[in-house]
Amino acid sequence: METLRVIALALALTGCKPVEPQKLSLDEVAVRLGKPGVFLYDANPQEMYTVGHLPGAKWVEFDHVTAADLPDDHDASLIFYCANEWCTASSTSAKLAVELGYKRVYLMPRGIIGWKKAGKPFEVTP
Repeated sequence: METLRVIALALALTGCKPVEPQKLSLDEVAVRLGKPGVFLYDANPQEMYTVGHLPGAKWVEFDHVTAADLPDDHDASLIFYCANEWCTASSTSAKLAVELGYKRVYLMPRGIIGWKKAGKPFEVTP
């Protein structure tokens, strides 16, 4: 956490603002599924991920996202989601990605619950 404070202080002193994750609707995410350079991350508890996640999504431990979890290309589009609008796990994960230098970071606020309610496709991990 101390490293994060140092980064935030350095950005404040230089006048730079960190990138804020943008919010995407379910349909905006659906259009991006399977496109090159788009990576999906499920920040729910692993048990929840196994019973249903977006096609191609990778599970991440929401508060321990590291460069090893993310693509080498810092210009890739990263989409994070968790359970629903009241869950903050995806916001935590997305902020860690921004702190690691990723520029195209997005959130799907309605989460997997909203995704399933909308009748969108999902995968189950055996």
